[in-house]
Amino acid sequence: DSQEFDEEIAQICKVLMKTTSDIELLVDSLPDISDQVNQSECISTLEGENTKLDLRINELIQEGETLLGRVQSTLEHVSYTTIESSIHHHASCNSHNPIQLMKT
Repeated sequence: DSQEFDEEIAQICKVLMKTTSDIELLVDSLPDISDQVNQSECISTLEGENTKLDLRINELIQEGETLLGRVQSTLEHVSYTTIESSIHHHASCNSHNPIQLMKT
């Protein structure tokens, strides 16, 4: 009985020491009040930076949309010019073709 009791006490002490170690680890990992103030300041700073970046992103989107419009307009112009050139070239080739001249 005495030996069993000693083993139980030893086991309880072991669990108690482990629990104490776990509690100390948890307490040490808790933020200090000053950490909370710093954290609050950091959050505020990050929110300000986020707002600035949001504005910049919107500016860049607007610039991108403007550039896209210009590119589309240029492509339309190139396409139109290419078609017109092709039509004029085709027409001038047909006007010099003796077979085409006889058909008209």
